[in-house]
Amino acid sequence: MGREFAKYCCFYAIFFISIAIQAQDKAKISDISPTKTRLGGTGQIFQTRFIDEKGSKASNLWADVSWEEFSLLAEQRNERELGAIRYQSELVEISYGHRYKSIPGFFFGKDPDFFSALTADQPIQRSAFLQFLPFHYSPGIFWLPDITGDSMGFSFLSWQKKLAASHSPQTKVNSLYTNFFREKISLGNGTRIYWTWVSEAIGTRSNYYGTEFLRFDLYPVDIFIEASTYKNAFGKLNQGRDSFQDSILSSNPLVSSGAIGFEKYSRLEIIDSIDGSLRETITGAQIPLWQFSNLAPVYRYREYLVTESLEDSRLQHFTRSSTALLQGHYKRLFWSLGREFRSNQDRTTEMNLSWRGNDWNLETSILFQKEGNQFRTPFLRYYGDDKLQPTLTDRANVMRFRFKTNFVDINVSTSERFERRGTLVYMNIQFLLEF
Repeated sequence: MGREFAKYCCFYAIFFISIAIQAQDKAKISDISPTKTRLGGTGQIFQTRFIDEKGSKASNLWADVSWEEFSLLAEQRNERELGAIRYQSELVEISYGHRYKSIPGFFFGKDPDFFSALTADQPIQRSAFLQFLPFHYSPGIFWLPDITGDSMGFSFLSWQKKLAASHSPQTKVNSLYTNFFREKISLGNGTRIYWTWVSEAIGTRSNYYGTEFLRFDLYPVDIFIEASTYKNAFGKLNQGRDSFQDSILSSNPLVSSGAIGFEKYSRLEIIDSIDGSLRETITGAQIPLWQFSNLAPVYRYREYLVTESLEDSRLQHFTRSSTALLQGHYKRLFWSLGREFRSNQDRTTEMNLSWRGNDWNLETSILFQKEGNQFRTPFLRYYGDDKLQPTLTDRANVMRFRFKTNFVDINVSTSERFERRGTLVYMNIQFLLEF
């Protein structure tokens, strides 16, 4: 591995020396983090009860110090003592260990049992990164056995790391990351379009997982169009070990959703989930019946279609629903309360709250389902780096609560099967102090 690493280093050094000379000075040495110290930690509990009660706990405590171009980190991750080191200048970024990585993204190299909600430095597996011109358009090489195998991988990052791609020749694993957030397009006469494209995908052509989110906001007409998709891989997209899905399914669904919204309360929506031979499609529309200043009763109509493909036949199940909602939209506060009535006698009750302060966010969602419901119900959950995506659940009740500031994050979720069988409780608490 050492000879191959040296060969790649020499190749990149010779080929990109001219780029280094002519590179536009978009970032100064002062952009590198000044001397600072950080202290962070995580406490996590996951407990499940089906026939026997089972549970697991995880914790980590870490501290790092940065001065000029160097960063050094020490960490206790469960029973393991880990560390990481990084050197970063305008010409090169080198890192090794279990925390620092040049390639951005939530999933890339992540430790499957831990995540960070308060810093971009995710807890990762043992790896090494070498990136040239890290503040410009940056080529690089890396070693991460879970992705590259015994060989090296190649990477390329755009300026400001809005776009990143990697390729591992031995394992044929590729990755793509985009982070274009509220980019502005001016159309004249005060009309503006803000577009967002945030995505991350890892894997081969036949076996991959990841998320993608695309949104367009048109002002001053107040119209938005958004689309998202994700493909899970046995929980790799999950922030923790919480699960709202039916454990009978493969846990590798491909879920896509889209919406068109006008002003605060009107929208069209579609959710499509493919999991093996089972496909579930939900389409709907909602409109306000009338509006007060920040309050409106809303009517929502949905159609549920479940298709199961067998060897020599295809089964389909269909139902319609009407939902009465009461919603409140304020500058930093949104809440919703509703009851859904389906034509097949399924019933659900939903409650949502999102409250955003200057330096804090509070979010909670609750779903109750009637025992014996035949169709699963959409429920928003966190995937990856704080991305809310719809999942479909058959749980009797589900609760998600989150409170987040710049220095603490409290994340709690619970779900329960019908007849109180199969209770899941997940709690994750993190803190971050900077000196």
